[in-house]
Amino acid sequence: HPVGGAVGVTSFGPLSKQSLVAVQIASAESRAMNHYYLGVEHLAIGLCKVVDADLEVVLRDAGFDPQSFRRRLRDVVRAGPDPVWGTQLLVTPRVGHVMRLAEQLAERLQKAQVRPTHLLMAVLAEGQSLPVRVLDEPGWDRQRLEARLLEHLGGKPSQSAGGAAPTRTPCLDAFGRALTALAREGKLRPAI
Repeated sequence: HPVGGAVGVTSFGPLSKQSLVAVQIASAESRAMNHYYLGVEHLAIGLCKVVDADLEVVLRDAGFDPQSFRRRLRDVVRAGPDPVWGTQLLVTPRVGHVMRLAEQLAERLQKAQVRPTHLLMAVLAEGQSLPVRVLDEPGWDRQRLEARLLEHLGGKPSQSAGGAAPTRTPCLDAFGRALTALAREGKLRPAI
């Protein structure tokens, strides 16, 4: 989906029905807040509201309360004034990046469609959005949520080099590529 374009039901890759519903909820949330852009904060709210059995199991196992998280996000993200560009809903570059991460994750797991659990994992893996900053506040357990997602998706929480404690980036460790290590091993082509 081109960044800055209007959001439609089929604007993003191969989304499951529940993922489409989450994006629709996110779009409605953005409009209700008078934002008229689709940000990761809206997507996170949509994921907290969508009915998806797999996501509900992960959230429950992580001790995560989606309603409280949704309220906290809404407290941080206030309603805005009328947008200067009109009422067409635009997509932020960060949401585009999160969607690409979710698609890559689904492909890596050999899934035909991006599910809500893939979207949530992508939000966490991106690591810099407002929902992640809220999860890093006292009272939220981002590492536990990531660990439960990893377990559900078939990964294992990452261990440090000593094998004892989990790293601070289990999502990236489990599904990312260590480009520095690949470069040292000569497995990357030179870039200009």
